[in-house]
Amino acid sequence: MPATEKTWRDNRTMHVIFAWASVVMLAATVWMMVDDHYNRPWKKYTEKTIGADMWMATHRRIQLQTREYFEKQQELEQRLSEIRATAPDPQLIDSFVAIAQECAKALPDGALEFAGLKGDLEKLNSESTADADIARDSLLDALRDVIDRIKAYEDRIDAKRKVKSADYDEARSKLDIANAHRASDGQSKRLQEEVNLVKESVDELVDLVEIAKEHRNRLKKIISDLTDDEEAAKKQIVTHEASLVALHTQVAEGRDSFLRRLLASPILDIFG
Repeated sequence: MPATEKTWRDNRTMHVIFAWASVVMLAATVWMMVDDHYNRPWKKYTEKTIGADMWMATHRRIQLQTREYFEKQQELEQRLSEIRATAPDPQLIDSFVAIAQECAKALPDGALEFAGLKGDLEKLNSESTADADIARDSLLDALRDVIDRIKAYEDRIDAKRKVKSADYDEARSKLDIANAHRASDGQSKRLQEEVNLVKESVDELVDLVEIAKEHRNRLKKIISDLTDDEEAAKKQIVTHEASLVALHTQVAEGRDSFLRRLLASPILDIFG
């Protein structure tokens, strides 16, 4: 039978049929998505609930913005300003200086130097008498700088301790291997002396880290005591403003907008 290129049905007609079928299928799919998105019964109640929540949030925000609210806000801010205008407790400053100098003495010579700390703090405080809050901040920053210096020293010593600990593990491994191979008494004694020497170095570094850490924690406690009143006043302001800030956020997020409608459109909503 001779070969032929003729098909059973006309290709052009089939192309037209499949093209229109694809258009109909696309239209049906889009219609199904839109109908499924907009005609869900619970969506109407959701929109009403959102509207009611927005109405409630807006009126609660108006209700909060009373004269009493702003007077309380001004009172809390005034309290914070008074605290910040007060010089830190001199006795706590003296305790801080004493502990810092004690830490410097407990560490190797030249590791940390706080001999002139008292004079530096007094000079810093006298140079900023014009603005009490600035003087307070400068003084507290200087105290925190002392703590940071101790922490930096502590970190350096701890890094050395880790290296020495690795050397100690290596020395012990050599000793264990030598004993397993029945090394001579002289060799075992020499390896044991090396282990003991490295162990002493590790213990010394551990002691230095603990000394620095113990003094640093005591100094941090004094900083906390110096700033407790200020932090409490700031927390009261944040707590006082929290309700109004939450309502502002709720109203801003629930406000009808083009972006909100776009995100709720069928194509984007179907992907969650």
